[in-house]
Amino acid sequence: CGPRGFYGTMDVHLDGERRLAEFVGAEAGILYSFGAATSASAIPAFAKKGDVLVVDEAVGFAMQTGVALSRAKVEWFRHNDMAHLEEVMRKVVAQNVKVEKKQRRFVVTEALFANVGDIVPLATVLALKRDLGFRLVLDESHSLGVLGASGRGLADDFGGVAAAGIDIWTAELSNALQAVGGVCCGAPDMVYHQRLSGVGYCFSASQPPFLVTAAVTATEIIATEGSDRIKRLRDNVTAFANALTPALPPSVILSGDVPNSPIIFLRAAPQPAPSSDTAAPSNPDSDAEDAGDEDEESLDARQLRYFTAVAMRARALGVAVDVPVYVPQERRRPPAGIRVGMSARLGREEAAEAGRKLGEAFEAEGAPPGFAGEEER
Repeated sequence: CGPRGFYGTMDVHLDGERRLAEFVGAEAGILYSFGAATSASAIPAFAKKGDVLVVDEAVGFAMQTGVALSRAKVEWFRHNDMAHLEEVMRKVVAQNVKVEKKQRRFVVTEALFANVGDIVPLATVLALKRDLGFRLVLDESHSLGVLGASGRGLADDFGGVAAAGIDIWTAELSNALQAVGGVCCGAPDMVYHQRLSGVGYCFSASQPPFLVTAAVTATEIIATEGSDRIKRLRDNVTAFANALTPALPPSVILSGDVPNSPIIFLRAAPQPAPSSDTAAPSNPDSDAEDAGDEDEESLDARQLRYFTAVAMRARALGVAVDVPVYVPQERRRPPAGIRVGMSARLGREEAAEAGRKLGEAFEAEGAPPGFAGEEER
């Protein structure tokens, strides 16, 4: 199992790259052995020092890693805020007129955000990148198999990767396709360049052929059953959310692009910042009290403990949900909460029952810490 460029390439790999690219409407594709290394390798393969990356602040850790490794100048825009994206892009254009011809500029975003559950307004992003001369890096790790008319990803709504004008398209294969590894698709020259410059491709052991076969087989199932599965999935998301929402404490919010997104988050409502009028006055004689406050558990830690307790109650009732824990290196770590991943394999009533059971778990635990106006446990 040597590297692909040495003696690790088999006919299964080459056929899999071709078939995965065809599935998403791209001209060519390249397989990576490790899913998270796909976008983390593709971005620095093309963006270098002197280039500019305009990045959604909610992208996941894999894309954050690729952005950092590129050493390009990074401009962050507010999550899914298209007005702010345009503002940042126009600022980049205005500030770099003299180097326009040799500077590469990219918009970097996800189709379905794993840390939020939102879907990018891709039509607007495509229009802006064409009008202002940017390239687009789009990660579809969590949207492949669950978005698009037939499950081929969000790009499918625009005719596929090539027709949409997506320059670098990446996806991990471990989510809806239930394999291991990743794939990057686009123009043949873009793919060929990564065979010598994609770090995760050049310096990783070859992907086991049976995993490539598993991914391709999954795309064949989606090609024939995708539309029906997506309808069931959206019906299940709707049934789950409708059953759960009435039982949620007022201070817990449900986020995610319901019913289109199968990823749903349950988090505490944002705490309003204290105004200067209501802030408690400082007391020079309260040094001992301040020292005690520093030792108290932080609100985020208390909320993490609260949501973990809710998840454990739900598990005892037969509903498996998870509480994500993020690495300290995350640029914008999401607040504590529960993540729900809905499946098309459930029946509609099963999805609704799962929502009711999770609601029972929330009712048993009460309101999350930090909301004095509600009963806390």
